Amino acid sequence: MNRHQYMLHRIRSVRFRILLVCGLVLVFLSSCEDLTSSLPDRNGDYWPLKVGNSWTFSYHYGYFDNNEPYLSTGVYDGDLLWEVTGASVFQDSSTFLIKQTFIGIAIEIRQRYTAPYRYDTTYTILDTSATFELTVKNGLLKISKNVPAAVWGNTFMLSLFQKADVYRYPLSPPTNDSLSYGRDISKYETFWITLQKSGGPVRLECKWGYVHSTKRVTAELTSRVVTN
Repeated sequence: MNRHQYMLHRIRSVRFRILLVCGLVLVFLSSCEDLTSSLPDRNGDYWPLKVGNSWTFSYHYGYFDNNEPYLSTGVYDGDLLWEVTGASVFQDSSTFLIKQTFIGIAIEIRQRYTAPYRYDTTYTILDTSATFELTVKNGLLKISKNVPAAVWGNTFMLSLFQKADVYRYPLSPPTNDSLSYGRDISKYETFWITLQKSGGPVRLECKWGYVHSTKRVTAELTSRVVTN
């Protein structure tokens, strides 16, 4: 074998090894992609977070605060809209931008029950919006960025959401199409959310309170636009 033939043989050998390695890498990456794409929703997607999906709730927030010599009560009633407006996918997680809009009325009553007595009632029409971020990692939903909410009671609700374990993808096969997640965070704080398979949230309820102050939020689904 002359020098020229030897060099051609070496080039073919190196080329073959490169092609073999590239082929093995592609097969490995393809198998990893199939694995990661099939694992997350093997038990169903209970909160389809796709850009354009939205949920509208009948929202009620009430509070009571006894701060002597004043007694304050308030009610927020209206429609709360959550809409997925953005998404970012990372190696081990995904982040979704949620725009929330509240349209409704706030009624606040403040009274002084010692002299000089005073009783004030305020009515406010609200049409406000804000955003927050949901991060999904290993199926677990967490609020990763919380900005002032569209309605004050919702800020309180989202703060409790941060403390509860809520799964977009159930860890084990569910027994029905609706799952409730939440926890009694303390003696005074509770947070619960009900998710429906392929549909997302259908009910939220949380409360906080002690002797002189209580807060409670309920949100019931009235309509949704969901594409899986």
